[in-house]
Amino acid sequence: MSSPAEDVGNQNATGARPPVFDGEPSKYLRWVRLVGLWFSLCKTQKQKEEAGAKLVGVQTSDEVLNVMLEISNEDIGKADGVEQILKKMNDYYMKDDHHLAWAAFYDFYTGRRANGQSGHEFVRQFKQNYHKVTDHDKECNVSERMLSMMLLMQLALSDTNTSLLLTTMTALNDHSMNGVERAITSQFRSGLPEPVSQSGKVDAESSFKATEKVLVMKHADGSLTQIDDDGTKYFPADFAEQQLAFLGFNRFKGKGAGKGQSTRRHPKEGDARTNTKNGKDKHGNIMSCYDCGSLFHLSGSPLCKELSMFAKVDPEEYEHAGFAAAGADILQI
Repeated sequence: MSSPAEDVGNQNATGARPPVFDGEPSKYLRWVRLVGLWFSLCKTQKQKEEAGAKLVGVQTSDEVLNVMLEISNEDIGKADGVEQILKKMNDYYMKDDHHLAWAAFYDFYTGRRANGQSGHEFVRQFKQNYHKVTDHDKECNVSERMLSMMLLMQLALSDTNTSLLLTTMTALNDHSMNGVERAITSQFRSGLPEPVSQSGKVDAESSFKATEKVLVMKHADGSLTQIDDDGTKYFPADFAEQQLAFLGFNRFKGKGAGKGQSTRRHPKEGDARTNTKNGKDKHGNIMSCYDCGSLFHLSGSPLCKELSMFAKVDPEEYEHAGFAAAGADILQI
């Protein structure tokens, strides 16, 4: 280990301290490039003759030192001493281009965001990993669209949050890696959720907790597109109103009901227990359940035989359903 005084001497001679190699093969090429840049600062014959000894003297790995010291002190002290050191190091650490390209590709392809790692940090890491691949193999190019899909996959988000980013990228008309980063900034200003488990499932105790986000897009014709953990669903305009009510939008307040409470999920929903049919739609027809066709309840009712997993409650305790408070957003498009 060199002393502070020796470090000053090293820096004065070449303008910078010689690069240190820790013996990690994946870092070798980077170290070689740094050595080349450092040695380019050696302008005089004396500086070049001293460079080899300085390069050896700063190394901290015994393994690296043993390799370098296979060269005689006399040769290390020559003007081409650094060149001889690099040739000897290449015998131990330099791998062929195909091997290096495969190692870089494997790291790139199997990457995954770590717990606690921010989205923007991982995007930078992903881009760096891809650059290493193309640096070793110019023919190994991936389209920008495919790169953005791989990046989304390696962010390790739930299906719902991945769909949310995809929808935002479409709205931004940017399906590139930068588009992914813009979507993250737009939708997750306080940071991305932690990565899901390796199995791709979100750890949760209930279906409500598993649904981190529900995105509802209302189209100009009144129809809806809903993206949630179950995938993407389309609802025609005639069923849009009851679906929005199911999700908790436009809740109906009954007489005497407290804030956020309702005597029904939807003001036009009937009740089979009292033989009350649903109300009529704008065309004058009795509204029916989108899932089973019943005239006595609407989609998402706990009384429905085709009940969605998001509304499984005890019918006797049923007052109103919907999970807007659990994170549903509506987007007018």
